[in-house]
Amino acid sequence: MLDREEIEKLEEVDVNKTDTVTEDGNVFTSLVAEIQTYAQVRNLYKNVLRNQDYACANHNILVYRFKDAQGRVHDGYCDNGEYGAGRRMLKVLVSAEASNTAIIISRKNARHLGPRRFEIMSELVKKSG
Repeated sequence: MLDREEIEKLEEVDVNKTDTVTEDGNVFTSLVAEIQTYAQVRNLYKNVLRNQDYACANHNILVYRFKDAQGRVHDGYCDNGEYGAGRRMLKVLVSAEASNTAIIISRKNARHLGPRRFEIMSELVKKSG
């Protein structure tokens, strides 16, 4: 269990649900937040997973990109079992020259979509970033 202080830290980053796509019983939901530190990225992810809708998803893929106080770019991803998804989503953020952004694509899957799942995730990142 989290105490009140820990919960407040997790909720410091505002999370916005931006879009949902449903295809063949699969539901993809994108969540976006403005971030500036690794701590905010971590807190965003922990906060989202407190929500039962996202905690029960098959995958919660995280991608982030931000500049620190010295202007250095930091980026990364977590595939959360959806091999290759984070790397592809990060390429979209880099191409868009996005900064101070973290995006989580939550996927509840009913059946295998093959490479189409990556197209859907990339489109959601483009819309969110």
